[in-house]
Amino acid sequence: MITPNTNIRLLKVPFEIARKNQLTFASLTAQTTYFLSLPHLEYDNTTYQRQNNIIRFEAPIDDIRTYNYVMYKNESYSNKWFYAYITNMEYKNDNTTDLTIQTDVFQTWQFDIVYNTMFVEREHVNDDSVGANIVEEDLETGEFIANKHTLSGYLDDLVIVMGTTLNINSYHNNKYDKIKGDLYNNIYSGVKYFSWYNKNYIDGVSPYNRKRYIEGLNDVLQNIDLAGQGEGVLELFLVPQNLISPVRDDNVVVAGNTIDEYEINGQDVQYTHLLTITDGNLDGYVPVNNKLKCFPYRYLIASNNNGGEVTYKYEDFYIKNEHGVKILLSQPRFNIEGAICPGCSIRIIPLKYKGIDRNDIEGLNMGKFPTLSWNSDIYTNWVTQNGVNMAVETTANIGSIIVGGYTAPEGGGTGIVSGITGIAKTLGTLHEKSLTPNQAKGNLNCGDVIAGSKQNEFHFYDMSIKKEMALILDNFFSMFGYKVNNVKVPNITGRTNWNYVKTIDCNITGEIPQEDLQELKDMFDGGVTFWHNPSTFLDYSQSNAIVT
Repeated sequence: MITPNTNIRLLKVPFEIARKNQLTFASLTAQTTYFLSLPHLEYDNTTYQRQNNIIRFEAPIDDIRTYNYVMYKNESYSNKWFYAYITNMEYKNDNTTDLTIQTDVFQTWQFDIVYNTMFVEREHVNDDSVGANIVEEDLETGEFIANKHTLSGYLDDLVIVMGTTLNINSYHNNKYDKIKGDLYNNIYSGVKYFSWYNKNYIDGVSPYNRKRYIEGLNDVLQNIDLAGQGEGVLELFLVPQNLISPVRDDNVVVAGNTIDEYEINGQDVQYTHLLTITDGNLDGYVPVNNKLKCFPYRYLIASNNNGGEVTYKYEDFYIKNEHGVKILLSQPRFNIEGAICPGCSIRIIPLKYKGIDRNDIEGLNMGKFPTLSWNSDIYTNWVTQNGVNMAVETTANIGSIIVGGYTAPEGGGTGIVSGITGIAKTLGTLHEKSLTPNQAKGNLNCGDVIAGSKQNEFHFYDMSIKKEMALILDNFFSMFGYKVNNVKVPNITGRTNWNYVKTIDCNITGEIPQEDLQELKDMFDGGVTFWHNPSTFLDYSQSNAIVT
């Protein structure tokens, strides 16, 4: 006969039967010590207690009604404590109460569970560095705002560029010499480019300097007309100053006028722009969980202010060290490159983006800069170009009058009429040309408001969700971790106070009864939070830093 030797304790615990929250312990001893330390009613030397059965407890129901948990040990059979919820109390008599119990499978088998690799849907990660967790959450984000707006500062200072077949710096015999071709952006051009610009003329406070800047160009255009070479000016357009690499030609005197201009050489010009960004605030809110510092909660927009834009992810600007570990760049980097031509061909190219040193695929083209109009004096050009021929023609006509009047009196009238007609025709042509208004050339629609306001630039916007939504999502991530969707061993521990785990088709094993093992699997598949400190159980206001 086996002597009754079962120890039963009634306890008050914060657990609920739903098993959504569980306590973890560093060891079996720590677990036992905790439960034995709780206020309890003890009932010793009872008969063998079966799992999920009824305990007949010798106490009035009113004395034990507030107890919700039980631990018991059948010492005659093993030294193992079993833990169970009290699911029902039934009055038996004044001194006896029947307790219906249901095993707490996690506390009972916590140290018998073997965690294998399995599909983990959500958990608190042990690496929360920015960019380490980018699995999409499919959560509502609300509207976005721009935390910061910056410009490249590279395209705002503009110069006027003239494309011409004339060498503005070489003037001989009242004519400009022809230019020799050059390479621009590694492409041969038979047109030479000259620019008119002095930063102080445009950005300085002196109206005189601003006027001088414009008059210098006007003087050159007039001198070209006086030389009868107006057709040698092919184009006028705006170019960002930083795009060109000019060679200054100071104090060039042409036709008695001093010209302030630059000859542009054929050198390619590139500029690396380091974008200074904020420290990751979301509308002034500093998130606890670094996933909120990544797309889609925070990202960078680059816009050309002409309808084109590209979204860049901060977490994709990185380099790898010698061990292949990603190191996030604190400042996104872009190359700004351009080709000198009417309208300009300019683009930005992200550097060290998505593992590519120079990611041309995700570059952004700049909007076109306006081409300009200018007027050319048709009369001056025509007179200059035809001056010699007209002189010869007029001399011949006068000669015709003399010869006609002297040698052929009978036909003199005819000769005189013929000569006068030729002179009249020539003078009539001169008069016609003098009445022809100056002809505007180039693009007449030069009133580009974007370029005129110096906004034809690359604009960068640090975008994020609003702080109200950021707080909501931050609290959600603090409670339930991140979506990981990975096959791995789940993180039961790793945080200071709690770890949430949710699996799909949980894969745990151990020397555990099959019914209890299945219940454990269902608990993991439904999602469970493991609390590591009884004193902070269910207290989400606590810090939950990663244990290092």
